[in-house]
Amino acid sequence: MPQKKAAAGTPPCSSAQLPAVAEEYASAALGDARRTQRLVAIAERLAPAPDTSFPVACRGAAELEGCYRLLSNQKVAWEDVLAPHIAQSLERCRAAAAQGHPLVVAHDTTNIRFLGSEAGVRTGLGTLSHGESGFEAHLALACALPAPQHLLAHPLGVVGLHPHVRASRPKRSLAQQKKESQARPPDARESEMWQQLAYTVQQRCTEAGVSDVVHVMDQEADSFRLFSMLMRQGCAFVIRTRFDRRVDAGASQTDSARCLHAALEAAPVLLTREVSLGAAKAKWKGRNGGAPAKKQPAREGRTAHLEVRARGGLVLKASEYSQRDEDVPAALTLNAVEVVEPYPPEGQPPVRWVLLTTLPVDTPEAVAHVVDCYRARWSVEELFKALKTGCALEKRQLMSLHALLNALALLLPLAWRLLALRTLAHQAPATAATDLFSPDEMALLRHLSVRVTLGPEPTCGEALLALAGLGGHLKYNGRPGWQTLARGQDRLSSALEGWLAARALSSVES
Repeated sequence: MPQKKAAAGTPPCSSAQLPAVAEEYASAALGDARRTQRLVAIAERLAPAPDTSFPVACRGAAELEGCYRLLSNQKVAWEDVLAPHIAQSLERCRAAAAQGHPLVVAHDTTNIRFLGSEAGVRTGLGTLSHGESGFEAHLALACALPAPQHLLAHPLGVVGLHPHVRASRPKRSLAQQKKESQARPPDARESEMWQQLAYTVQQRCTEAGVSDVVHVMDQEADSFRLFSMLMRQGCAFVIRTRFDRRVDAGASQTDSARCLHAALEAAPVLLTREVSLGAAKAKWKGRNGGAPAKKQPAREGRTAHLEVRARGGLVLKASEYSQRDEDVPAALTLNAVEVVEPYPPEGQPPVRWVLLTTLPVDTPEAVAHVVDCYRARWSVEELFKALKTGCALEKRQLMSLHALLNALALLLPLAWRLLALRTLAHQAPATAATDLFSPDEMALLRHLSVRVTLGPEPTCGEALLALAGLGGHLKYNGRPGWQTLARGQDRLSSALEGWLAARALSSVES
């Protein structure tokens, strides 16, 4: 697939191009124009501080009641609430592609958990790990690839959502879970939502005139059935593997016994990369009721020196389990890329990605593009953080799955805006702060900021650090997180409200 190059220094999307909040909701077809007007009004109330509760954001009991009635209305579907944002996102994709930016769609799933005394009485929720109540949100986020030195791609918006509610089941052993999974028809497995959403997004892109989109997924999507489905539908993809699959090398008996990892280890190093890794806390990974969970050690922030290898035209053989599905062929031909950290710091696990792709890997430049596509997947994880922390989705006091899904659709465009603005401040820190903040906000930010001194013409990078400073962030701690940004935005919004009220009173008295 030929890759066009963007003009040097051209950002995929500038802050000045970010639409007004109302544009992401105004065309929602909710059956009554008054419902759409209320939806826009709620979004505009939340936009200055998206983590604010509905009672605080709404002005008066009547407005709050209208908010709750809208979200709980059975005639209002989350698909209709989100539809205008998806349309706007596809339009941004088309504009970015016209500028020459390669496009990826990052897919991933997150658990939306609801805790507390009211969690068990909310209607329609499913069961998550450890007996928690909630549902899964499987998302597709469109991004424009950044310059190689940047970690995050530029998010263009959500282009697909698939909520999934898991029915409550008794605790089972790993063997019982495996037996149940094998007995379940292929199209009834939870993994099917990866293929369904990719197919839906591909159709939307085609109808919107957006071509050459690459679907990017993590290890959860390592499924032979998914590979074959995506290839059948003409979807380009980069998927990180979880399994070491068998490779059929043809006539060579030695090669035919080898597996994917061995084939890649024997390949020469095509290029090296340096990637900045953020610090990560230790965490447990494992299945409930199955094999013991394994603890992943805490990771220190560092610059990882990576080696990249690739093999093209590998014939991957389907497992006996996969071949029981009549829709799955006995073998697929794919390209593979291995990214490995040969010399990790002592006590730290090495970085290692094995990527399967339909993209070419015949040149170092082509292999680098595959790696860049996979790196863009981090943007969807940042979107989840913006949604949960920046927009406080899991703290919303709504008592039904229907209302919570409508709230998810309402908050997703706001979460995208937060991510887009933070990404811009990181990738184009020299952009004028006036692109992000109003004159009143800049005046208050300059007055309130004690940890960052803002000059007469501050950049958006400086202003974002000042905002995070209001929330307790220290400059030497690296990039600000969502919690400190949310706290800083809350403080700035409260100050702005008082500032405007004082101005109005002064005007009346004079």
